[in-house]
Amino acid sequence: MNNKIIRTNQTELSDDELIIFDLLFDSYQSVNSLKKGDNVTIGLNYPISHQIETTELISVVETFVDMGLMKFKLGFIPEQNQIYPRVGLTEKGGNLWEKERLPDWEKYVADSSSDENGFWELSISSPSLKTAKHFMLVVQECKLYELSDPRKFEILENQVKETEPLIPWKTFGTVYEIKSRLSERMGSGNRPLTDWKLYQKKARCWRTVKELQISKQHITSQ
Repeated sequence: MNNKIIRTNQTELSDDELIIFDLLFDSYQSVNSLKKGDNVTIGLNYPISHQIETTELISVVETFVDMGLMKFKLGFIPEQNQIYPRVGLTEKGGNLWEKERLPDWEKYVADSSSDENGFWELSISSPSLKTAKHFMLVVQECKLYELSDPRKFEILENQVKETEPLIPWKTFGTVYEIKSRLSERMGSGNRPLTDWKLYQKKARCWRTVKELQISKQHITSQ
């Protein structure tokens, strides 16, 4: 398997099964989106694909559900007025995943942008305010995001019962969120090009399993 992501081998999960856990560590997904190939590498932006055949995938997922490592949850597509099942990790499944990937949650960050009343807004969330602030500075420097006014932002301190969980199966006492308006060109075809090499060099946080591995390499090289 090319570009294999380092694991501890502290569980009995196969490499292919561990990839399924990686794809679900921070969200619920439809089983169809977990199918091998482009669904994984392009659709879910994962470096490599597992090799579990589509005919076996449902059986694999159902086995993990029976073991209490995963669970199904109903999702809703408003445009199609359609309800569909999604699968995600349970706390037990998340704990198993942690044994293999050893995530540093103080360095974890989630980012998103959305159209808010006619302008685009950036949202950065993390269990650590220091990490959230660091990420905001890095993404501006590498042009992943461009703020309308870098001096204007809002910091929210969300208690555990007041907001959607940052990680579905894991509880954080506090999640910090930074919000700031994006420049007008971020929502257009004229948005700046992201310098990903600079991002990888400067970022001391992680959003994905691949970035988690890179962040560990930064620590090791220091």
